[in-house]
Amino acid sequence: MRFSKATMRTEPNRAWWQSFALSILEPQSGLYRAEYLYERLSEELATADGNGSRFCLLLVERIGGDGSRLTRAGVQSVAHTLFVSARSFDVPARLGPRRFALLLPDVSGEQAKRIGTSIRLDLLLEDGGDRDEWEVSCLEYPAHRSSLEQLRHGDGMKRRPRAA
Repeated sequence: MRFSKATMRTEPNRAWWQSFALSILEPQSGLYRAEYLYERLSEELATADGNGSRFCLLLVERIGGDGSRLTRAGVQSVAHTLFVSARSFDVPARLGPRRFALLLPDVSGEQAKRIGTSIRLDLLLEDGGDRDEWEVSCLEYPAHRSSLEQLRHGDGMKRRPRAA
């Protein structure tokens, strides 16, 4: 194989981007890892504190069923639903075996609740009658600042913050 100067410039760049993508994306679903979501949440909190902007965080959780993890197809189905609902700069992430999130910068609480309702209905329709329930909680800045702070520090993995 012949290498040109252009190949030598792009190949290391491609390897770096692949490495970067693997560090922030979960391979099974293609969603962002929880750590990346917490990093972005910290950035959104700092931005909102500085200029008064708003944002919301949707927490999507599978409840009911037998307590087992989602299958690979189930995880990919949830990921697809989140990607379809997200804009290009939103952050869809996987928080745990049955928990997902969608960070929505510059969105009002009402808009986020409509998006959350749509996501929940899509997940119920895709569930195929497994009788699993999906709960979608909306945390809005600044109304739910303390819950968002808990999530930013990773406490959201231990217990679910409640929206008012």
